[in-house]
Amino acid sequence: MALSSTLQVVTCLAVLLVGSGASYADLLRSFTFLHEGNLSGSTRHLNLRAATAYVECENCTLANYSWGNSRAQGNAAGNCDWFEFLFQEQPEAAKAPVSLDFLEGVDFPGGDYRQTQEASEAASAQACAASCASEPRCVAFTWAEAIKAPWGNCTTRGPCCFLKDVLPLPTYTPGLTSAHSPRYVAPSMGVRSSIALGGVGTGSFELRGDGSFREWLVDNRYPAGAPKVSLLEGAALVLKVTSAARHRTALLRLGNAGAALPEGVGADFEVKQLRYSGLYPLARLAVEDTNLAVFAFSKVVYGDLDASQAPVVVLSLSGSVEDLARFLGTPVGLDQFHVEFGIIMPAGVTGSYQRSTGNVSHAGTAAECAALCSQASCSWSFNRSSQQCAVDVSQEPPLGGYSADSVSGLMGQLGKKSGERCISFEVAGSHPSAGTVAACTDSAQHRTFLGASVLEVLQRLNSTDSTDSGAPQAPTKQSHVSHMALTASDTLGPHGDLAISVALSWTFPHRFYLSNWTGNYYSKLHPSSQDAAAEVLSQKQGLLENYKALHESYRGVPDFLADSLLNSLTHMRSAWITADKRFRQWEAFDCINVDSVHNDCERHLAYSFYFPESIDSKMYAWAKTQLPNGMIQEQLMCGCQFGVPDKHIDQGCGRIMSDVSSSFAYYLLEALMWRNTTEMVRDLYPAAKKAVQWHITEGASHGGQPTRLVNTYDILAPEKLTYQSYNCVMHLLALKVGSKLAEFMGDTAFQAECDRWVKPAQETMRKALWVDLPANERGLRGYFANGDSDRDTIMADTFYGQVLADTLGLGDLVEPWRLSEHLRVQLAWASNSTKHGMAILAHRIEGTASGWPDGKYNTWQMAPPNHASLWMRRGVRDEATMDQPRRSLGVWRDVERDLWRPAGVSAADGRGYLTSHYGYHMTSWHMINAYTGARADFSRGANSFIAFDADVDSFVDKDKGWPVLFSGVVAVLRPGELTVTLGRLRQAGRLLIKGQPAPLTEESLKRLNRGLIAGEKVAWSTGTRAYPAEIVEIV
Repeated sequence: MALSSTLQVVTCLAVLLVGSGASYADLLRSFTFLHEGNLSGSTRHLNLRAATAYVECENCTLANYSWGNSRAQGNAAGNCDWFEFLFQEQPEAAKAPVSLDFLEGVDFPGGDYRQTQEASEAASAQACAASCASEPRCVAFTWAEAIKAPWGNCTTRGPCCFLKDVLPLPTYTPGLTSAHSPRYVAPSMGVRSSIALGGVGTGSFELRGDGSFREWLVDNRYPAGAPKVSLLEGAALVLKVTSAARHRTALLRLGNAGAALPEGVGADFEVKQLRYSGLYPLARLAVEDTNLAVFAFSKVVYGDLDASQAPVVVLSLSGSVEDLARFLGTPVGLDQFHVEFGIIMPAGVTGSYQRSTGNVSHAGTAAECAALCSQASCSWSFNRSSQQCAVDVSQEPPLGGYSADSVSGLMGQLGKKSGERCISFEVAGSHPSAGTVAACTDSAQHRTFLGASVLEVLQRLNSTDSTDSGAPQAPTKQSHVSHMALTASDTLGPHGDLAISVALSWTFPHRFYLSNWTGNYYSKLHPSSQDAAAEVLSQKQGLLENYKALHESYRGVPDFLADSLLNSLTHMRSAWITADKRFRQWEAFDCINVDSVHNDCERHLAYSFYFPESIDSKMYAWAKTQLPNGMIQEQLMCGCQFGVPDKHIDQGCGRIMSDVSSSFAYYLLEALMWRNTTEMVRDLYPAAKKAVQWHITEGASHGGQPTRLVNTYDILAPEKLTYQSYNCVMHLLALKVGSKLAEFMGDTAFQAECDRWVKPAQETMRKALWVDLPANERGLRGYFANGDSDRDTIMADTFYGQVLADTLGLGDLVEPWRLSEHLRVQLAWASNSTKHGMAILAHRIEGTASGWPDGKYNTWQMAPPNHASLWMRRGVRDEATMDQPRRSLGVWRDVERDLWRPAGVSAADGRGYLTSHYGYHMTSWHMINAYTGARADFSRGANSFIAFDADVDSFVDKDKGWPVLFSGVVAVLRPGELTVTLGRLRQAGRLLIKGQPAPLTEESLKRLNRGLIAGEKVAWSTGTRAYPAEIVEIV
């Protein structure tokens, strides 16, 4: 099906759901968001240093190899300012430090700027807290009731207060108490991170809560290439409102949240307040105390990866006449309002960036430096302090990196083509920066502007002389001009509604992995950025109707979970699609590793739901790199910072792991059961069989369980342990999956072999790890090493393999009573360790376990939602079940206010410090189907089924419902009915509720047999469990 007809179908389906009677303005206003960040221009922000590891840097100086930081905590190693986090100052909170959340038995080691034993400051933890709160330099403190040896200014063996000007990593140390200063808190939502805008695999940027354009990736910026631009200086949204009485022109920007206003732009062009909300794929930026708001979104079509690769971001301004009057500060009357809304963009100029290393000369200004470029392939860099100008005329300009005192640029063609509603900047060539950026509109009433600065563009827009735009009618070579702008306009009467749209679009075909060209598939679909913008602008209403349907599907989900789940989809910023249509992803943005199998295991479910085809090309690549012994290699490319073994992707590399070969086989079974991918299963079954056989071979000489394997929790050093509980459960999953795949393939011999090894594997795990403890506490200990074990240690994510088994309905991997006992003890121990979600390593007694790092207080983001999924699959859906994921996910939503950049691990203080953008928290997607016990198998022909293993009619809210998700479909379950809202539900022969056929109506049974499209539903009587004797054959 052609792309255009695909979207027509999707749009029609959306109309069935929400109707087409609403205007575009009404549709924009109808969206409900689950949070709002309120940023005032008077709020003070500052960067504070914090100890981190494997976290994506903000201002990245190193081209190629990595955006990552040094592995040493608190040491930037010259690569980037990764250790600086933006905080908001609230001096008034310093007056009440007694309300602090004190961390007992925790040390903040290092970072002291002062130690004191003065009684007024060190007599108690509260006194130390008050001292810290009173000093602006103090961001955290540690209080010791009695030091064991002199330390700094604390010379006697008494109490000591350690005041710190950094945020160290908390460690478990009895006898110490620590806390953060109440003076500094995370900034409002949308400031540290926001929704990534851009098509899937096309590059992206973030419109932040202060109106700045951040995380600019659109011109092929990624870990194995040019560093990202953390702040795109000179990019901003602009608004001009004119009435009979007055007019006002403003940048929709604030300059106090880590990004100063453009040079020369003063308070007369600044707004006073912005409010940010985001619910993927839609963001909203509201202006001051009005409902005047910009809505930003990209084209995302559920289940259609090709249609979702449009390199376009739509920016629509909506509001009422009352909002416009309030913006102007005038009363509402009978006046008309003329509104111009648009975007200002830098044209080939990147601030705080050093690119060229060519011929060096002197220049007084950046414009003078740019004027020295005399040919199309020229690039330049200007250092403001030294006034040195470096010019490079090579065909492939240097990649460059962050430099605070520099500005860099590329020469290109700038202007407006005849007949287009766009202004664009194009760089010629076949290097990564070669391509086009365009600002476009679908409005006939529009203007374009050029200027040497943002201020000059603003002044021209602000001028009452509408002809003074400085814009040529044909593209021209860029020289002194460094900024372009486009505005669209409308005139509103006394009762009008405002809806003005512009779009930012781009096309950059030449992606490289290090020095090797991979290309971008999206540029084949959209060779013209201007045409792409026109296409998406014409579809904007249908797209919003689909997003409305998506959001409405989650109305019954608790706000904290719906907010976290939907916004986790911004993780797709890490994807790219090569010119030959291979979907690839960075392991994270701190390394150049590509498609690690085990990291996909935590985050893959969202991709399996949204874009299931994205997994297929990875599967073939992983199978191709399989080792002769059957082990699937960890990833398709390795490398953190340096030491990359090969510059081509899809080579295969990595460690010997428990959750790689098992996960590969699991993905194949999932695709079979949810998508009936029989061809891929037949292609890859030999690889999956060898992968499971590798598991069997590894365990055969050790009682049925492999030993000393690495896993995702590598920092806990599981390869040093004879048996590790997480590994044992993943091995049992591999056996179950192998049996299921063998059954489908008719390979009875291998099915029997897999089944034969289950009991020995269970028995070995029981003997090595199961322990009976006092007070009727029983569970699987975390590890068994060299004949010894820690009887008082439980690893909080031991049963992730069971979560995966439950999702596909593979049954229990251990006896049900053992699992329940383990979960009960795990919750009792781990939930008391931290207020931010269960700790990864839980102890019954004080002290840390031998062989483990200080994991007692660290929360890995997979464990809390997995714990909830396990209980819900076993019929427990109370508030206590939701408490653990509410804690862990709530940190990012309510404390860090960093919803789109959660780290994989948070410390005792709740601060994320380890592994950014890994998507560990995305295991929470299992909770959706776990709540209703939903599962399905669409590979069985007439015996295919959809099942709910719970009595859903008795507890699902009849008004809001609960979402049901399988590959390429979103449905909503209510008592007595299942309605498809997006995508297509595959054909099935049966619908089961708690193991019994649901009494479907005759029409519903026919629909189920042929498959359902959006807007269709199946219904059943909620009063009886009788089911028609005959099953209609599937069409």
